Amino acid sequence: LPDYEGQPALLAVGLDITPRKQAEQALRRERDFAESLIETANAIVLVLDREGKVVRYNRYLESLVGYPQEEMKGKDWFEHFLPTHDSTRIRNVFQAALAGEKTNGTVNALRCQNGMECEIEWSNTRLMDADGAVVGLLAVGHNLTELREAQRKAMQSERLAAIGQMVTGLAHESRNALQRSQSCLEMLQMELQDNPTAMDLVERVQRAQDYLHHLYEEVRGYAAPIQLHRRPCRLVDLWRETWSDLSLMLQEKHVDLCEPPSAELAECNVDPVALQQVFRNILENAITACPNPGRVQLTLQPAELRQQPAWELSFHDNGPGLTEKQQLRIFEPFFTTKTKGTGLGMPIVKRIVEAHGGSVAVGNDAMGAKITITLPRDAI
Repeated sequence: LPDYEGQPALLAVGLDITPRKQAEQALRRERDFAESLIETANAIVLVLDREGKVVRYNRYLESLVGYPQEEMKGKDWFEHFLPTHDSTRIRNVFQAALAGEKTNGTVNALRCQNGMECEIEWSNTRLMDADGAVVGLLAVGHNLTELREAQRKAMQSERLAAIGQMVTGLAHESRNALQRSQSCLEMLQMELQDNPTAMDLVERVQRAQDYLHHLYEEVRGYAAPIQLHRRPCRLVDLWRETWSDLSLMLQEKHVDLCEPPSAELAECNVDPVALQQVFRNILENAITACPNPGRVQLTLQPAELRQQPAWELSFHDNGPGLTEKQQLRIFEPFFTTKTKGTGLGMPIVKRIVEAHGGSVAVGNDAMGAKITITLPRDAI
């Protein structure tokens, strides 16, 4: 531009962009905050487009179902994540939510990669663009499976406490009667030394009384609260000591214990006394089920439990295996297929393992019955 003397000149115009920069920074902070809330929320956050295809979901859902988010983007939600028998109903709920109808509180099963199902309760919100057109759905889900499992455990604890009180009272009231009958049996044994037939009857009564006392103690032990005293332990030391304690059973039947390689490496923070009870109950069942001679094979491998390092220990015996009924009812109190036994061995196993934050599963393999316990390496 010419100046007033006709010489070239430069005209500079300055624009203050500070407010715009501040607005961008505030918007970025809000976006990062919202992203952090979504990713750390202890609930499902799911976004679907109008066709019901996955736009995104958070880490909670990713860890729950086992499918990485990047693999599932653009996939049909109803086809990949819902049980076939329920997908039509939930599609209808989805369309109703897009139409603005109230669908909060809908409950449906969610299919996970490992074949398990979780029960989820949903709250739905329509997503709209700047022109007010519906572009998708934001769904927030709460896992009812965990809540109902916690409620079940609380109810079970109340029942067990009631059973424990009842059995303790019963055992206390019966103790005097048992002691009197024991004294009478001992006196009878002295009187009947020369009568083998009568002595046989006395011994049978004695065995019945011993079994009754054992029943009282086992029921009381099952119902009592579990108090764990944890310390670092090598699993191999615990099962070897337990196997040694079963020497009396092994005198009647020859059964070999086959250990996994590198067993010395497996260490967990557990209550050694409680875990030896777990091993004893499982190994006693295995020895009983095995033919003569028999074999119990242990397998051990690293695992993950609730995203924490764990050890998976399996007991395989070469017996006849477990029937479908036995697999379904094996953890029910007082269910047993033995001629002798209270049916509390495996329920006690389950209680102790779960008290450690672990899990137990039963089934069959090519060898016979298979019992698998998964224990976190550290306390959860």
